[in-house]
Amino acid sequence: MSLIAPVSQSPSTGRARGARRALAAVLLLGAAVLVPGVPGCGGSASLTGGSIPSGGAGVTRTGDITGTVVSAAAPDTPLEAAEVRAVLADGSVRTATTDSLGAFAFLGMVAGDVHLEVLPPPQTGAHRRDFVVRVAPDEETAIAVVLESEAGQSLPSPPGTLTLAPQAITVLEGEFVDFRVIFRQTMPPELLPLWIVEGNVGTISPHGRFHARRAGRGRVVALLADQRAVAEVTVTAARSPGPGSHS
Repeated sequence: MSLIAPVSQSPSTGRARGARRALAAVLLLGAAVLVPGVPGCGGSASLTGGSIPSGGAGVTRTGDITGTVVSAAAPDTPLEAAEVRAVLADGSVRTATTDSLGAFAFLGMVAGDVHLEVLPPPQTGAHRRDFVVRVAPDEETAIAVVLESEAGQSLPSPPGTLTLAPQAITVLEGEFVDFRVIFRQTMPPELLPLWIVEGNVGTISPHGRFHARRAGRGRVVALLADQRAVAEVTVTAARSPGPGSHS
């Protein structure tokens, strides 16, 4: 037998308690609907603290920088252990060191202008070189850096006298083209420019030998002192031998 007798309640009491429960449920539902920050309810805060942007975030476009470093005193010999610094637009810095082939690479760089600083090993006697390259989305910018033994190169002439030959060319994938820098009508043989290949179409040597690697349109750029010369390059896909062709 139970020691606690059930509490009897009148029909009116039961109805009153039922009404209070219904009212409490309505108030609770209303509080949930009016929570600030829930999208569509007039709130300003995010449920994720802003970590998930609405409408989808834009994808950051990146490209690559690859290059080789040599000294003007021995342009056919790779310069190992040179330090290369890439300074991005936001002030952040990435560093790389050239390997035994004088090569370096910066992969996944945010598209835009990048300031490069190349510092040779102290024992070489070469001087550092600073310059700016443009990183294009989904493309590789290839560089051949020549470090001078003298502190800079001076060309006693107004800007615009530096040109490239050829100035425009179309080549097949796999072919080589020798670019020549012309300073007025000639070019001092001891002066080697800094070479840049834009457009993800190939690479270039310190002597200006361009190797067409991928089909597309790009540019070969030569930097010397404060002057710049540009040549347009179109690389076309090499045709594969057709059926029944003979080698």
